[in-house]
Amino acid sequence: MAICLHFDVVGVALAVITSLGGGILGATFATDATVVDEGNTYTGSERIGWWLEHAASEFTFTRTLLSVEDPGDGDHVVRNHLAGNFPGGEADLNYRFRLRDGLIEHLEIAL
Repeated sequence: MAICLHFDVVGVALAVITSLGGGILGATFATDATVVDEGNTYTGSERIGWWLEHAASEFTFTRTLLSVEDPGDGDHVVRNHLAGNFPGGEADLNYRFRLRDGLIEHLEIAL
């Protein structure tokens, strides 16, 4: 589907994807949000804060934006190509998220 998202949605998504770190928690995630990453689920500000501080911290990598899509189901998908020193060295990841009141309510990261 064509890229046709509201600018705020894209901005929130790119802030999360580009700047993973605890400092953006309150500005981008709802207090009762859920994140699913690598088979683990993190719910609420404390757990998501921990995830943001530790996600991919052991690896160095670069991200290249491939697409931003609105599949029409209320979710938004940002697809990135990662290259770095993690197992396999390269991967294309989908960041599927849902917003509520301008904040991320649900984020799922998957191949």
